[in-house]
Amino acid sequence: MNDLAADHIYEIGRGYWERLSSLFAKSDPRGPPAVITFSGYDPSTFETNSTFPRQYLPFMAILVQRTLGRPFYHELFHTIGINRKEDVDLTLAEEITHSVVSVPRDVIVVASSELSQFRHLPHNDELYSLVSRFGMSEFECNMDEFLIPIGQMYLLGKYDAIDTHHILEVFAKKDQADRMSRRDLSLYLGIVPQIAGQLMVDLYEGDIEAMLKAHPLGELDGPALWNRYAKPLLTDHKIS
Repeated sequence: MNDLAADHIYEIGRGYWERLSSLFAKSDPRGPPAVITFSGYDPSTFETNSTFPRQYLPFMAILVQRTLGRPFYHELFHTIGINRKEDVDLTLAEEITHSVVSVPRDVIVVASSELSQFRHLPHNDELYSLVSRFGMSEFECNMDEFLIPIGQMYLLGKYDAIDTHHILEVFAKKDQADRMSRRDLSLYLGIVPQIAGQLMVDLYEGDIEAMLKAHPLGELDGPALWNRYAKPLLTDHKIS
């Protein structure tokens, strides 16, 4: 899929968008998001689908370079950015999920001391040690990330959030984890809800429709998602 033209990726994304819009009972009058693809963060590799407003290309070039080629969904321009060096299918499912459903009050603040209680968060002991080293008394999480594994599982039958995968690879090599920068640590802490979302998917053995029938996750704000779902899952791998 990484070699597909932007228009082809857009058509696949359209199908994903329609399925998730139905799943979450959402309706965006703008239709599916436009697509821009790139390799690394080189503007000369940009390719857009036919619906992308080309007058926005200079802005997108700045955005891609500032984020070092990270995939994205830009709500204002209703556009998905796909790095062809990543797993395009997983990334597309991730960003389409962002485009369909967003969590109100998505950013929450978590006390770093709570990390020691998150027994189902990979490497929580190392994380607690690192936040202590950097003197971080709290960190921010984006609860939009909780829904990513849910969208991926529904669309692809699997989940593997790109950022989570990369950071876990770092922790698998202790010498790299010891050299982790504060920025990289903040990145991992910010996507802790993705881990909770994966635990939620596992709890329902991948049956996303049954999960959302029992738990209307797309209707909750960030604090509610954290307190009612993410935190209990990370602590005890269960929900009330």
